[in-house]
Amino acid sequence: MSTKPKVDLETTISSYFTARRSRDLVMAANLEITREWWSRRKNDFEFFVSQVVIKESGAGDPDAAKRRLEFLRPFPRLDISVEVESLAAKLIFDVPLPPKAQADALHIAVAAVHEMNYLVTWNCTHTLRMQLSDPKLKRFAGLKDTSHPSSVRHKKCWRKRTKMRDTIIQEIRNTRDEYARQFNYDLQQMCLDLRREQERSGAQVVTFSTKSAQTDLAEQSGQREASTPALP
Repeated sequence: MSTKPKVDLETTISSYFTARRSRDLVMAANLEITREWWSRRKNDFEFFVSQVVIKESGAGDPDAAKRRLEFLRPFPRLDISVEVESLAAKLIFDVPLPPKAQADALHIAVAAVHEMNYLVTWNCTHTLRMQLSDPKLKRFAGLKDTSHPSSVRHKKCWRKRTKMRDTIIQEIRNTRDEYARQFNYDLQQMCLDLRREQERSGAQVVTFSTKSAQTDLAEQSGQREASTPALP
């Protein structure tokens, strides 16, 4: 088993890594930082993605989607489990994240439940708001080992500093909203769809959730009678 730190790659990383060069200074800087980081550190970590990332990366311009999916193809997929769904629901209803931030909640939940060391992202809004090492999130996830060095990291939030519109991130947000809208923002139905696609893909699906996390969250899910209310 690898002793390298485990990294969950969020959609913005594949989008920036495979993007065409841009004249926009902010996008160009983010693109170069992403590629430089990958060039220097790709051998230092063990990388994973989720079906949420695959779904988002496959949307939009066909040529761009093909490049993103090719980049992501070698990485094992973290299971969109019942535990992930349960934690995502808690992030929306109990933290709370915005009521239409299902995809953001799923990205965080996947990384937390599977005990990733890092969730790497350029999303400077909801994803970076929630630290994976936050005790409240650990309690929700049933992670008993509070010394586990889980955290959310990114290089710099240029978009926040400059207040310029980042078209790559905006495209991903639009994709997330369009996907969630197909299911009337019903997290349970989204997870069922993602699991079906995950199974049909034939890709390697892995899980790192601990027994305590699985037990705690399964009980929570049972108490909720395996239902996630549709959001307005």
